Amino acid sequence: MLVKEGANWLSNVNNFKLVSSYSRISSKYGGSCICVSKYLQTEEVNCFQAISKERDFKMPVVVLLDSKFILICIYRSPDGDFHIFLNNLEILIKNVQSKRKKLIFCGDWNINFMQDSVELQNLKNLLFMCNLINTVACPTRITNNTMSL
Repeated sequence: MLVKEGANWLSNVNNFKLVSSYSRISSKYGGSCICVSKYLQTEEVNCFQAISKERDFKMPVVVLLDSKFILICIYRSPDGDFHIFLNNLEILIKNVQSKRKKLIFCGDWNINFMQDSVELQNLKNLLFMCNLINTVACPTRITNNTMSL
């Protein structure tokens, strides 16, 4: 279970540790965090903070030291600027790939992969050009009236 207290995340998940987090400053809600098995060797990466922007592109970044993986949990607010998000995502991907690291993306990008849009097509084109694929294929948010991915 994760609980947000002010700008801090409190973690109490058996055999997991909180290794990186982001909480929105300008709003009560929104943010992301990365929890990993307490047995994994990790290191928080802060070199990408220059491309971070509240509402548009914020993320905790962690390198898994026993592998070549970088885990990135991106949060984009529903009212964030999509063009800033897409541009910064491209910068991030190219930077990580130039270091010969493998990417694992997760988070809340507030883009519905079940509803075709110009934004979705632009995102899919970027991911395709960078040889990345979306592996989630079923709805990730289900309410009584809607589903989204």
